[in-house]
Amino acid sequence: RDAALRAQWKKAQEAIIAANTAQEEHEAELAQGAEAAIGDYPLASMEGETHGTDADAGEYLNEDAKDGE
Repeated sequence: RDAALRAQWKKAQEAIIAANTAQEEHEAELAQGAEAAIGDYPLASMEGETHGTDADAGEYLNEDAKDGE
């Protein structure tokens, strides 16, 4: 059983492709295609569907109360 686990672990480790340096990691990131992009700004405001009424939630759901938008 131990030999089988070691063999399985070794096979899993060989399948991992990891950068050895920051430069290699950066080059790998640049080589990624469009499918790797997250699309939207990561810090964009998020609104879920699990909130109560607009009055309960506050001004962030009230389009007229938003500043500068």
